[in-house]
Amino acid sequence: MNRVVVLVSVSLLVTSLSSCAANLEHKTDFQLCKGLAEYPSYNVYAKARKAEVQKRALDCRAFATRIDDQLNAESLAEAKARSALANEYQKTNNWDNDFDNLQRRIDRLELPKGECVAIPGVPCM
Repeated sequence: MNRVVVLVSVSLLVTSLSSCAANLEHKTDFQLCKGLAEYPSYNVYAKARKAEVQKRALDCRAFATRIDDQLNAESLAEAKARSALANEYQKTNNWDNDFDNLQRRIDRLELPKGECVAIPGVPCM
């Protein structure tokens, strides 16, 4: 009985670990080369990508311009999104600015001691 449990456990473990291995055969040549260019060498799939590129005898320099253009476009889109988000945050988070403006308006209305602004319906103190 114990032997069966151990065998089943080991086979499940081996199956789950083998499914985690990088299978890059379905990737296009461009996707492989872009992955090498885009991710750092310590990325978990870097060795598998290099091995697949070598297996296919690819020259990634053929894709260099296209990869650069695509990465630049992605970076630009990300920067625009961040900028738009920051602008939107600034528009909706102006409480401090509104408070400062109100304080400046109140400061401008300060009168010499003993005087007050007559507000209809509110007695002067």
